[in-house]
Amino acid sequence: GYFGEYIQYSDGIYSYLRAPNKDNSPLFIYSQRWSTAPWWELPPLDEKTEAGRWLAWTDNLLFRRSITLEELNRLHGDLKFVLSGKSMLFNIGEDEAQEHIIEDKSLEQEYIAKLREALKFWQAPEEHIERLGLT
Repeated sequence: GYFGEYIQYSDGIYSYLRAPNKDNSPLFIYSQRWSTAPWWELPPLDEKTEAGRWLAWTDNLLFRRSITLEELNRLHGDLKFVLSGKSMLFNIGEDEAQEHIIEDKSLEQEYIAKLREALKFWQAPEEHIERLGLT
């Protein structure tokens, strides 16, 4: 997915897109080289910026800065759909274009558990798990 929007888990059969909470927070951007990140214009280093060892999988010193909805909206355009809070589950084996949302709470709970497990395995920051309403 795009930074700060849905996160997707897929096992090749189903695809689960988890929507963030309605405030999409807390959301941070991490970087070692603040001035050279090529993929978007970073907000300025300011009082929101902290330096520390924020990610469990590296000892590197990183910069971390919270991102507001306004800043995120400037990057991606209209976030109304993303911030609707509607997560979506698709059977990509039968619906490759992901046009038909599966409404099955039991199956969705299974994929929520798989997503939590994957985030734990990849040592996602705790605030990311909170932002996705998975705490």
